[in-house]
Amino acid sequence: MVNSPFGWLKTHISIALGSSHSRTPRSIGTALVLGSPAGFATAAPAGWRVLPAATLDEAQVLLARQEIPVVLCEREAPGIDWKRAVGLLAASPCHPSVVLLASPGRQPRWDEVTAAGGYDVLPEPVTADRLGRTMRSAQSHWRSRRALEASSASTK
Repeated sequence: MVNSPFGWLKTHISIALGSSHSRTPRSIGTALVLGSPAGFATAAPAGWRVLPAATLDEAQVLLARQEIPVVLCEREAPGIDWKRAVGLLAASPCHPSVVLLASPGRQPRWDEVTAAGGYDVLPEPVTADRLGRTMRSAQSHWRSRRALEASSASTK
């Protein structure tokens, strides 16, 4: 068994989301990965542009520079408290949907993650189907929030 959710993700992402290296897939969206980024950028899910960040500071810089709808945050990322990280990431200017990837052991509950500002928690063992659904759902949630914000702003 792989110790990190990103270890599993890196190993299985092409199979998980039906990646085909023989053709360039249509762009689905952008996701930021905070945690163990070694080699992850080359194993990007089909159609997803994946930006790795090794530290919380690096993730915040990327989120300040561009609109990124989905953030995958490793609970056991070195040097971060997951609650603080989730809150800071979710409060970024583009208000991404933050998904916490939880390693085995005591895993945070969904209500703990949402109370910290996150969108969802994805506990190990991660299945290919659940990973794909979670990323698409997080992006859909982000789009809905953005549309609601735009609608509210136009009625003022």
